[in-house]
Amino acid sequence: MKKLIVFCLLISAVSVGYAKSNMAVLRSGDVFKVIYKGESPSRVHVLISNETGEEVFREDLTSNAGFIRPYNFSGLPNGNYSISVKDSDGEKIETVGYNEEKKVRSIDDNEWIAYIAQLSASENKFLVAVPKQGESNFSIQIFDPADQLVYSDEQKTNTHFGKIFKLKNCESGTTIRVTNHKTGETKAVKLN
Repeated sequence: MKKLIVFCLLISAVSVGYAKSNMAVLRSGDVFKVIYKGESPSRVHVLISNETGEEVFREDLTSNAGFIRPYNFSGLPNGNYSISVKDSDGEKIETVGYNEEKKVRSIDDNEWIAYIAQLSASENKFLVAVPKQGESNFSIQIFDPADQLVYSDEQKTNTHFGKIFKLKNCESGTTIRVTNHKTGETKAVKLN
């Protein structure tokens, strides 16, 4: 069983070398960060449009195989928006909902931020991202449906961290957990 689990878990930080471009959109307050990873250097077109299809923002970039770009929605009305990233391999579109939050954060609010985003449902690709927030000491663990540990990685960084995991042929119920060693806070996603 363990061999099957080990074989079903193909984990690679360079897995994008076997796939075409990938995109994920992560939200932090009024800012949506577009994370793009391409196979090779290319021209990339980013288009943000509202729910009626009206263009809100357009940007053309030259990418050396990837970028992270923040887009601030604070001046936009509440609603659904489409974020499109188009390169020579095709177009990826993600719809996001924006509702202006009036929450005021205090200086003492030290919530730890970690994201687990599914990049491709058909290939079970996931992005684990931890934005720069001082020194971060955390672990990434993957558990099979029986809650048995099949992968563990410890990270200590004071910069942005991102890694793509390709969970090939894994069963429903496999869980990815990211745990902050300082606070014990855990973020988790379970495959459906």
